[in-house]
Amino acid sequence: MKKFIFSLVLAVFFVGCEGGGSSTSGTTGSHEVTISHQGGIDFSENDNNVSDNTKQDAYTTVWPNSGMTYATGVAWGDGVWYQNNVTDANELYLYDTTQSDLSSVSAVDTSKWQQIGDSELFLAQDHVYVAKTQDGYVKFKVLSIDKDDWSIKVSYQYSKTTDF
Repeated sequence: MKKFIFSLVLAVFFVGCEGGGSSTSGTTGSHEVTISHQGGIDFSENDNNVSDNTKQDAYTTVWPNSGMTYATGVAWGDGVWYQNNVTDANELYLYDTTQSDLSSVSAVDTSKWQQIGDSELFLAQDHVYVAKTQDGYVKFKVLSIDKDDWSIKVSYQYSKTTDF
């Protein structure tokens, strides 16, 4: 009887560890959240009220990122931009997949990062974006945009690796 119980416990343990992709890829399930200008987001913690810049992955605003320029015909307040707190002198670490389904993106394509100095379009509703975070990567779909309070509602999936 003891051997049976021990075998059963081991079987449950191994089946449980095999389950979701999070144990190997670091991917979490999808979440919905509103990202605003006032409170930034930490995707890995699903916290949309982060003021600590060492944990804050991004926030929203109504102008392009530092070093970026407006796209032709676009001006301050025409839309809402995603301000990524993970940038360097060359890359914004954000790109628009132009997809409309979150599940259509299974991995980060680092060759698509938007280059600093390029003209930057504001976020588009129903588009899926990929961004680098402080401690991993995120893909998010813009569900709604509120230009009055500079916020976006998104569905997102975070991963510690470049795979979702």
